[in-house]
Amino acid sequence: MKSALNLKQVTIQSFIFLSFLVCAPIGHAEHASATSSGTEWRHPGGSPELTRYSSLGNGTLEITPRNVGNLKEKFTISTGVTGGHQGQPLVVNIGSVGLPNVRLFYITPFPNKLQAIDPASGSVIWTFKPSVNSSAVGQACCDAVNRGIAYAKGNIIFSALDGSVFAVNATTGSQVWKKTGLAVPMKGETVTGAPMVVLAAQSGQKDLVIIGNAGAESGVRGWVQALDLNNKGAVVWKYFNTGSDKEVGITKDSALPTLSSSLTQDDMLKGVSITNKKDLGCTTWGDAASTANAGCTGEKKWLQGGSTVWAWMTSDSTSRIIYYGTANPGVWNPSMRPGSNKWSSSIVARNVDTGAVVWVNQLTPHDGWDFDSMNESILVTASGVKQLVHFDKNGFVYKFNATTGTLISALPFSDVTWVKRTVDGDIVYDELTGMPMPDPLKVPVEGKNSPLICPSPLGGKEFSPAAYSPDLGMFFVPGINFCSNHFTTKTDFIPGTPFVGDSLGFSPDFNTTQAPVSPITNYGFRALGELIAWDENGGKAWSIPENNPLWGGVLTTASGLVFYGTLDNHFKAVDARNPLNGGQPNYLLDVTLECGIIGNPITYKDNNGKQYVAIFTGVGWLPGMFTPGQKSCPLQGENANGSGKLHIFGL
Repeated sequence: MKSALNLKQVTIQSFIFLSFLVCAPIGHAEHASATSSGTEWRHPGGSPELTRYSSLGNGTLEITPRNVGNLKEKFTISTGVTGGHQGQPLVVNIGSVGLPNVRLFYITPFPNKLQAIDPASGSVIWTFKPSVNSSAVGQACCDAVNRGIAYAKGNIIFSALDGSVFAVNATTGSQVWKKTGLAVPMKGETVTGAPMVVLAAQSGQKDLVIIGNAGAESGVRGWVQALDLNNKGAVVWKYFNTGSDKEVGITKDSALPTLSSSLTQDDMLKGVSITNKKDLGCTTWGDAASTANAGCTGEKKWLQGGSTVWAWMTSDSTSRIIYYGTANPGVWNPSMRPGSNKWSSSIVARNVDTGAVVWVNQLTPHDGWDFDSMNESILVTASGVKQLVHFDKNGFVYKFNATTGTLISALPFSDVTWVKRTVDGDIVYDELTGMPMPDPLKVPVEGKNSPLICPSPLGGKEFSPAAYSPDLGMFFVPGINFCSNHFTTKTDFIPGTPFVGDSLGFSPDFNTTQAPVSPITNYGFRALGELIAWDENGGKAWSIPENNPLWGGVLTTASGLVFYGTLDNHFKAVDARNPLNGGQPNYLLDVTLECGIIGNPITYKDNNGKQYVAIFTGVGWLPGMFTPGQKSCPLQGENANGSGKLHIFGL
């Protein structure tokens, strides 16, 4: 832990230095139901509902707590590309029921390389190298990453950093179509997230590819758009996340959140009040709605409003609704954007066919801490009600009615100091909305040092996705325990350059008093990372401390296994039913690899019915900053000394 202590004094000045300003589980009588990945891994999150849960683990040739310790590395694929490998491969049977033809597909960070692999031997079947505008690399906020591919109707679909979208024939590796011009890299706009594909369910509907943009730190304006899979990627619809109701896609049928029963962030900060619910995407940025119903008037700060969609999207397999979270508001300095700044740091549900907003709810109004809400949301069904469960960067886990957007609960899973508390230390919730109330004294003010804020901009959890086990009724969450100070300054907007206005000082979390209690190290602060088992009914069942922030995703299986990787080169598995032994982690598998992990494990079966587990290694520059001594990792740029790797384990 000595290296972790050194991080206490890490300071990031206006992001110029960073190159962008800136115990046993609880028993249950009945658990929520959830979708599974099955024998393949056809979706980035295992299923459209992003459960990262596999039904494998109960049959012959399958991996269980009894034999997981016997896993051996069957083969390793060197990707040939340096940088952060944040995604996961897909495994799809492109053959027939009687003649299976299982293939593994993966894509690298920039410069992208898409490959088809024999998932049992590792032999390369074909390679596709797209033509991508290299200028996008210099515009990417936090690494030139790619979070994964999608599969549909015999095609592999992926987005490139410059905003191009490709469809590639899964059998031959030949390009089917390429759509360009969806993003403008020279303005700081890139695309890093995995696309979401939603196929038509009936006549008159289209097979759609949904993508979102990145670049909030450059003051771009966040959007989502749908492309026609069968018409060369033609744009079907596009909506922004800030601006007038018309541009956001809010209609008379959209469910908007109940307004605060007491002072809103607008009132607390600048005396700006909401008088009605019209055009909140601009009136909450200090602007006014146009009387001609043609948009918004004023300084139009929402045009640099961030609120991008750069991580994960969720889809309901049985309805025509997609869900995603939006990023931080453009310019980190909150003094420059009075108001609650909708719809930044929000969860949005849209009708996939029209793009219209079904419901939207903001989780961190007037976000001054880079909390975002772009983390994945997991769709489960409990007591006949579809619920959207979201572990936010701000340290709260939110549970929504997925159909109506009604908040069911909001509970802290991490240390949270940005919210109001009573004299007894209890979190203050808004009486009308049920949302935790931000403390205006903790909002950074231009030209002043803020109090120590927990979580830090790394979040109580980052983009690394959680997993849900319907067998155990638990979510398994890759947690981070960092705090930070903010010193904000006025900054000018110049397209294509950092638009942040904030300097950060990171610190380990020394607060050991507030619930939920995290593991405490011998140095008197919380473990910098922890694997959290969160009971579906609310509350931490158990956790496993880690020396470094957990920046990789989690996989869980029907046998009760939980797989995850660490920044300090370990790939691990625990039995969720017996995670601790004498209070210490009970690792059933702990393999040391050549580099750290920020990717997401998957599991699948080959043509012979044998189960495997796959995981990327390869740590980019930002996660590497918080893991001193990662000299063997393939860093980006001049410090690169090796490519990322895909490791395949089997019995």
